[in-house]
Amino acid sequence: MITNYHQHSAFSDGKGTLEDCANEALNAGLTALGFSDHAPLPFDTDWTMLLARLPEYRAEVRRLRAALRDRLEIYLGLEMDFLPEEPTIAFQRDWVLSFDWDYVIGSIHYLGREAGGELWSMDVNRETFERGLGEIYHGDVRAYCDHYYAAVRDLARDGRFTIMGHLDYTKRFNDGGRYYSDEAAWYRQMIDQTMGVLAQAGMILEVNTGGWRSPCREAYPAPFILRRGHELGMSVTVNSDAHAPGDVALGLDRGLSLVQAAGYRQVVRLVNGQWRQVTIQEASECGCHDAPSPAGGSASL
Repeated sequence: MITNYHQHSAFSDGKGTLEDCANEALNAGLTALGFSDHAPLPFDTDWTMLLARLPEYRAEVRRLRAALRDRLEIYLGLEMDFLPEEPTIAFQRDWVLSFDWDYVIGSIHYLGREAGGELWSMDVNRETFERGLGEIYHGDVRAYCDHYYAAVRDLARDGRFTIMGHLDYTKRFNDGGRYYSDEAAWYRQMIDQTMGVLAQAGMILEVNTGGWRSPCREAYPAPFILRRGHELGMSVTVNSDAHAPGDVALGLDRGLSLVQAAGYRQVVRLVNGQWRQVTIQEASECGCHDAPSPAGGSASL
């Protein structure tokens, strides 16, 4: 029952068509694939879906769902940014969430505004990260983390999101503890407070294996956060956050091992529109609907 509910395509900042991603999922033995391209925002970006393409996205996911109904479960989701500014909230309410979705991954990519007034993209590259850290927080990484986790708590209380995406995203450029130690008492206190709010809100905790492909070279979230999630009784899912068809299943097995090491014995998966618990052993079993051809070809539609 290998699943991935965090898959991007060329509809937003990924590569390949939705069909390409589905074919790779079949080759990898997945039993379920959820598309979660970045939801449109009320301003231009180079990484979110255009509002005009939202109906096309929905139609293509539904077409694939029908075409593959006996071989691969297909789900229609989004990754939607939490940006607590009224124009964005109204836009998401009136245009994005006016449609039905199987789930919505909540994440934070913008945090504060730079000196020129533009929104700060905290994850673009190290240069942009350090510029924002200096201009917005005057180099105070504790203030940066405090702002981010306060936003995560507000995201959880918001009620529009199903899954908390890449929770400890503050560590994206913190390779080797360059800016802070995740063992610092102040950081652990922030995490503990945030996890309590996420658990109370009933959000699903995502193990995001894409972190192994980011500068920090660690999955999101850290093992101690996963252990706290287990202590609080939070449900968990393992996703690849793939931005290319060939990465659809990358790291999922390692992610399940992290979950098990944290004390979990079950993860959640979608069944008939409802999140259900399955054992980690079941979650690691290959669906094997269509095996790759001897020549390595695609199990195509």
